[in-house]
Amino acid sequence: MALLDHIEVAGFTASYTVWENGLRGAICDIDHDCIYRFVEVTEDGAYYKYKESEWKEKCPIVAVGIIAWWFKYRRTQEGIASIYESYYQMRLGQYRDKRKKEPDSWKANIEKEYLEMHFPHDENQWIKRSEAVLEYFAPEEVQTIKSIANNYILYVEINKLNLNTKDMKEITKNNTNITSDSSELTDDEWAVLNFLSDGKEHFNEPDIDDYCNICDYLAELGLVELGDTKDDGISLSYQGKRLIKIMKKQQQEEMNEIDFRLLRVIYDHEKEIDPKVLGAPQVYDFMKEFFYTPDEITQSSQRLKEKGWIDYFIDGGPAYWHRIKDAGIVALRNYLKQHSEQVDHPLSLNPDNNNIVNDEELINSLLNCFYQNRQNVMDYISKIRSISKNPEIVAYTADLVNQGIISKLSCRNDLWKPLHNKGLYEPQVGTWNKQMKVLIK
Repeated sequence: MALLDHIEVAGFTASYTVWENGLRGAICDIDHDCIYRFVEVTEDGAYYKYKESEWKEKCPIVAVGIIAWWFKYRRTQEGIASIYESYYQMRLGQYRDKRKKEPDSWKANIEKEYLEMHFPHDENQWIKRSEAVLEYFAPEEVQTIKSIANNYILYVEINKLNLNTKDMKEITKNNTNITSDSSELTDDEWAVLNFLSDGKEHFNEPDIDDYCNICDYLAELGLVELGDTKDDGISLSYQGKRLIKIMKKQQQEEMNEIDFRLLRVIYDHEKEIDPKVLGAPQVYDFMKEFFYTPDEITQSSQRLKEKGWIDYFIDGGPAYWHRIKDAGIVALRNYLKQHSEQVDHPLSLNPDNNNIVNDEELINSLLNCFYQNRQNVMDYISKIRSISKNPEIVAYTADLVNQGIISKLSCRNDLWKPLHNKGLYEPQVGTWNKQMKVLIK
């Protein structure tokens, strides 16, 4: 019996389990509020470690958010898309109930606000908090739990596209973020979607390993539809067709040099461009080295806003208080990927950081270790390149783990392998893990 099947979905019962980490007890939702805790029992299983009145205080929370929601409803007959949708509607309802009490709520597009202001930031925080539950499960179950979280992010981002098409013309121009780094489809999965977009079916399968399993996975995401029998074939769903259409449109988008530079400046310096700070710098301060006029920068800002990539304020003069939107981050990432082999193209704003051109694969491979924070990954790569001694690289990395910048669960093999493959850390994984064990608090 899988350990996942031992999770108590309806409060705590008298049963307990010996989990993968050796602890004895129950993972349960003691208050029926979709907050799962670990209730430990004594070594012989005869008594609870704490009194029932102390559970909320002393029993650790191990799962919240979408992972807890999936724990609660995974045994139902509903498909995963229904579970994702019900969770999304629950979170949206919470935001709507809070927002409708504010004076300006009558004119607000509350769902659009929720998506732009709280997604995926809030969910990533809950996913990070739920990492505590992973040590209780076997490796294959850990992968399932991670996949549930990652695919929920993808589900909502596709749903966000549909929401945008319901809004005004300004919103429909938005390229929107199709996928996040934590849930981006693999090349083979995109190949299958493109293959099916040409109207082909399974009896003319492309030369892709594990084609059937990929189709099953895409069906779970709601991107393809499987026939009742083998002869019925496989086809794109409405969601899949829409995703392909918008991705192709996005790939055709051209970004000129000033648009790219401005988008990158906003991405790199958004925290410094702070409307709460009197005299805070603006994009013009960071764009000086490129010799663009304020009018040119304002025109570029207008183009980027029309595409739905940035927001800014304007009162008859130059644009100011810029901020980048999720769709702009995706557009920037796609542009970097598209030009990754053009080493003479001025992709990097920092002359000492031209490695960005060749680091895209490494950056993407490290994102999970850094809780999807791309800037932290780039800063980390830049820093360890300046460190000449391998032990110092491990010490610096362990310090980031202790600060919570790097995931403690992903700081060993998952982090060592990309660094080793790129020649940034030469010793073997055993050396890395041994030093990490000593240095991590």
